[in-house]
Amino acid sequence: MYLNKRNRVGSIEVGKQAGLVIINDNIAENVSAIRNMETVFKKGVGYNSTALFDNTKSVVGLH
Repeated sequence: MYLNKRNRVGSIEVGKQAGLVIINDNIAENVSAIRNMETVFKKGVGYNSTALFDNTKSVVGLH
């Protein structure tokens, strides 16, 4: 593991850091399933992806 982070990252375990995305489909069979993200976890907090996308439609990509 890079930069001596083996004890903090690399798998989902208690005490480790992990980015996690929950997708409501089989991405191996349907690559467009990436658009069906239900929840995204960052720093231990779960975010409702649909709500995030809906709330940023009018501002993302305008600049």
